[in-house]
Amino acid sequence: PTYHQLCRFHTLVLPVSRKPAEPKLASAANCQVSSCDRLEDVVTFLGEEGPKRTFFPAYQLDDFDQREGTFRGLDPTSICVASRNGRIIGTAGVWCQRHFRQTRIRGYIPILQWIRPAMNLWSRFTGGVQLPGIGCVLAADYVCFPVVANNDPAVLRVLLQALMQMAAADTTCLLIGFCEDDPMLTVARTMSRSEYTTFLYAVNWSGFPDELVGQKIKDYYLELGCL
Repeated sequence: PTYHQLCRFHTLVLPVSRKPAEPKLASAANCQVSSCDRLEDVVTFLGEEGPKRTFFPAYQLDDFDQREGTFRGLDPTSICVASRNGRIIGTAGVWCQRHFRQTRIRGYIPILQWIRPAMNLWSRFTGGVQLPGIGCVLAADYVCFPVVANNDPAVLRVLLQALMQMAAADTTCLLIGFCEDDPMLTVARTMSRSEYTTFLYAVNWSGFPDELVGQKIKDYYLELGCL
């Protein structure tokens, strides 16, 4: 088949800060942030805002079934909602997958293994991400459906700070993914310490798909925790 490169996909590592969220940020964003109390409202919001990005999934309530849904294991209390004047303007969830999928450290290159204690000590004082020991599981959670109306950077920052407070006590970092043309990428980078870049391709047996030609200028979206 022919591979047509669409864009770069960036996975950012956000160290979890246990400091209380700054009230000034929510005030500056003119929004209120709380845990989800109605999944129906979240699904409705995603259905309205999500399609503004190419490839955004058409999520339904069934996707939030904790046993068999797309977001299995995602507790509704781990979903953060930003609202303004009673209307949802942003959503994001902190999705722990370690009970059914893990990233386990099998080893480090010799030099990294040797300097790891010093790096972890430095990270402890600077708020960075510590490198787990060999045999340990990476204590990282995924940020799912980070969607903000009008791509308001202040609202995304408030949501990410709230997710850090919601994350499990043993979570050391959050993983969030954006395509290169996503306006939210710049905001997330200001809170990130590490970044990994991959590529998004359209694959077929002929020329560039006609249905994508006119949409190349639109933002692409991938659900990082589902990759």
